[in-house]
Amino acid sequence: MAATAGIIPIRPLASLYFRLAHDALERAYDPEVDSYFHLLHGSYLTGLGDRSLAVGAADRVMSLAGDLGFRRRWEEGAALRYQLAWGVDFEACLEWSNRMSASAAGRNDDQVLYWGLLSPAEVHATRGDIALAEPFLRRAEAGAAQLGAPERIRLLALRALVSLGEGAVGEAVEAGQQVNRLITATSTVHVYCITAYAIAAQVQLELSRRGVKGSGDGVRLACANLRSAARIFPVARPIHFMHAGDLRVQTGDLAGALASWHRGREASVELGTPLDTALLDLRLARHGALPPDSGAAEEEAIQTLRRLRVREPESHR
Repeated sequence: MAATAGIIPIRPLASLYFRLAHDALERAYDPEVDSYFHLLHGSYLTGLGDRSLAVGAADRVMSLAGDLGFRRRWEEGAALRYQLAWGVDFEACLEWSNRMSASAAGRNDDQVLYWGLLSPAEVHATRGDIALAEPFLRRAEAGAAQLGAPERIRLLALRALVSLGEGAVGEAVEAGQQVNRLITATSTVHVYCITAYAIAAQVQLELSRRGVKGSGDGVRLACANLRSAARIFPVARPIHFMHAGDLRVQTGDLAGALASWHRGREASVELGTPLDTALLDLRLARHGALPPDSGAAEEEAIQTLRRLRVREPESHR
């Protein structure tokens, strides 16, 4: 009930049910149930952007799972730590992905093994290292028939981005259309698909900027899907406002774009997501619209991208 209320979202009700579940657990303690409770609660906190409490929950999951010898649950906790490091420390993302894969390899758990392929592909593609992302992506595609909807969403979004980076525009268009359709058809938004939603919007915006035929509908749908994710998961608000502003620029509404980017920057600072803050600061700096109290924000943004090894977008240079 807590998880269901969380994705509706009715947050006061979600908090109530998490509290009731915790109280019931104290009265009838079971370590496996405890690990599951913290996995659900940690995922919920991740979506809220409450990183410190979510990290504590993920670590509790892995500690309990280690004591129980429950490797699948440990891997789920590691996947949560990967999600929590996103946009903050990509080296940590790769480390958690590697540890998750190593644990799952001895059990032949296909789903976790796919996570272990998609996760480094996401990191490398986001950094602009297309050649490094491609092998992981191809290995995941070889077993795509066994993937569930959330994994297929991540896979298709990555294929669209990687193909675009390789200059294969036709493949990018096809994958972008497929992921848009799949996201629209999937009723539940998963917290670990937020990056895929953002990538799908990023690709559609670039296709639209290039004037690719039929991209207008695609970019509006992708941005609407990202807006829906941000309504459920506040952690997606910065990237939603970023791409909403990008779309407004393409329609000639610069004032609206600046307002959207400022909202995104406020959310990213509040949530402590340095990658989002850096990308938004570069957009605002390009138009001379950084807040008066931002100081050396543009240079700090460039340094943040260097630290994260994310290539600075050419349009912001």
